Amino acid sequence: MDKKYFIYARKSSESEERQMLSIDSQLSELKNIAKNNGLKIVNIISESKSAKEPGRILFNQMIERIKCGEANSLLVWNPDRLSRNSVDAGYLIHFLDKGIIKEIKTPYQAFTNTPNDKFLLQILWGQAKLENDNKGLNVIRGMKTKAEMGWYPFPALNGYLNTPERQKGFKIIIKDPERFHMIRKLWDLMLMGIYTVPQALKILNEEWGYRDRHGKPMSRSCLYILLSHPFYYGYFVYKGEMYKGKHEPMITKEEYDKVQKLIHRPNVPHPHKHSFLYKDLLSCGTCNFSITAYKKTKVYKRTNRIKDYTYYTCTKKNKNIPCDERPIKESDLKDQFLGILADVEIEQDFKEWAMQYYKELNEYEKKNVKEIDSSLQKAIDNYDSQLNDLLDLKITQCISQEEFDKKRSEIIEKQNNLKTKLTDTNDTWLKDVEKKYSTAVDITKKFKKEDDNGKRLLIRSVSSNYLLKDRFLRPDLEKPFLIFKDAKDHPEKYLKRLEPVDYPFLSSQTMALAMQNPTWLPDEDSNLEP
Repeated sequence: MDKKYFIYARKSSESEERQMLSIDSQLSELKNIAKNNGLKIVNIISESKSAKEPGRILFNQMIERIKCGEANSLLVWNPDRLSRNSVDAGYLIHFLDKGIIKEIKTPYQAFTNTPNDKFLLQILWGQAKLENDNKGLNVIRGMKTKAEMGWYPFPALNGYLNTPERQKGFKIIIKDPERFHMIRKLWDLMLMGIYTVPQALKILNEEWGYRDRHGKPMSRSCLYILLSHPFYYGYFVYKGEMYKGKHEPMITKEEYDKVQKLIHRPNVPHPHKHSFLYKDLLSCGTCNFSITAYKKTKVYKRTNRIKDYTYYTCTKKNKNIPCDERPIKESDLKDQFLGILADVEIEQDFKEWAMQYYKELNEYEKKNVKEIDSSLQKAIDNYDSQLNDLLDLKITQCISQEEFDKKRSEIIEKQNNLKTKLTDTNDTWLKDVEKKYSTAVDITKKFKKEDDNGKRLLIRSVSSNYLLKDRFLRPDLEKPFLIFKDAKDHPEKYLKRLEPVDYPFLSSQTMALAMQNPTWLPDEDSNLEP
């Protein structure tokens, strides 16, 4: 029987085969071989598909056509173009056994139905599969090593970029100059506590014109993933383990936790046709369910006057917890909110002194930790030297791959432990403190002047959790607002600081102002972060 050939060319999109001849080059060479050897070519088939797994559409169609007798031989550039998996390799060997395929021809060798040829083919296909398996293990090992070094081993998230100038596998993560600031503004939007995720998404895409690297707006599911990812405060999870990243964080852990509470609030009622100022800010103190609101119109018969009243009440959706909370008027709620804001209000003069104090204390602490950080950095650099020495031992084959991997992981773990002890000397916390102090200055006046969104923002900035029980608001105040209120409620606790105290980090001017108002003098070892 005459031999009739299918020319088959394949190029995988997988990275490990990118150096293989392109499909056009393969076909050019194979056509020349067919012409020079007078081979009868029935059809030319080419596809860009990995052969790691069975299921290539054009390959399977070609096999079916061979079964039907259209051709009985194959012309390929290399045996691994036909298969890199045991299933397809088994089919081809079986077809040689049965005579369905007469010959598999390459530019360098022809394989027919002989024991030696079939044995060699099995070795070549087995070697191709072994290469793939080893590369898969190397990729996994490389990703784990990258994670241990503090680099997120996946494509960078929105707002960040993998360094384009570095080779694949050695890329690090940097800020995306076009999108970083927009994603940061998005976090700020959510931290206000007055926008839902869909509302924030609409602002991001429509008002700010956000588009990703592929020119597409952000989807809702993508935004939920973004707002729940620890990557943005400097950590990431790989294979179930949490790693501290080397990339620059976009937010703090406190900001991340606050957003999680806001976006995972349970049982928030569906939007109502009326706009209620305080509805989504409150939870029931008895059953912990959300507070809803409704309007009621009252007609005064004697004067024929009509007046609308707004009431807030528990949704009472939890049938297992009896809730007897009674409705409360919006005007009464407003008075209570004003009282809470008045309790945390400070004057501009105090704010300016306090910020001067924090700035001087910050500079003082930076000087103190410099020596400690210097010592830690030397130890970290020493581990870098150990890693280089270990690599030299591996290159010279003085140690096995298993010993190298084990020792390398131990060194990287110790190095990462030291890195976590380095003091963060950026001034992010100082900016956060100043923002909160500025909010507290004349906060009641601001509340009366602001529109509804502004009022909600001020309320949220003081506390993200308001419980309503027995018609009374019970806020969970955040720092430093809790301290402001406590100082007003219990001034006797702070009068103990009247005695002279030595604060070596304060300038004489700041110290003089402090002694004029010792009630507000912070402890030297107090936690400065809000």
